[in-house]
Amino acid sequence: MKEDLLHFIWRYQKFSPNNLKTTTGLALQVLSPGFLNEGVGPDFSNAKIQMDELFWIGP
Repeated sequence: MKEDLLHFIWRYQKFSPNNLKTTTGLALQVLSPGFLNEGVGPDFSNAKIQMDELFWIGP
């Protein structure tokens, strides 16, 4: 899969958000995909993800 396609899928949430789970079976919800970073560093910044009761907010 080309990186541009993966960026498109993530940015516009072109996947089913229902019943997402981690590889260990924790419930997963993408609250916000963040913003595409066109500079150095992570591909997206400020994503908001919830895993069970834990909230992750990216750099």
